[in-house]
Amino acid sequence: LTVMYNFGLIYHWKKQYRLIYKQNIFIYMSKKKLERQVTIIAQYLQSYVTYSIIDTCLNNIVQEVLSHLKAKYPKHSAFSISSEQFTF
Repeated sequence: LTVMYNFGLIYHWKKQYRLIYKQNIFIYMSKKKLERQVTIIAQYLQSYVTYSIIDTCLNNIVQEVLSHLKAKYPKHSAFSISSEQFTF
């Protein structure tokens, strides 16, 4: 029973590693294609994850990065641009 459990874990991690390895090509593609691929992978690994959940998480990450950037570099050129010009 323990052996089967361990083989199951090894298979699971090997499958995830192979999937991540094959997805490296998408890093250099457009933002939309990359976001779509991340959605597909997340739904493959965790079927309950929806696009809206991923979109919300990505937007939260963007806002957090911008707030850290603003705290560290308040005169950065990104803050001279209106928020409508940013494409998230």
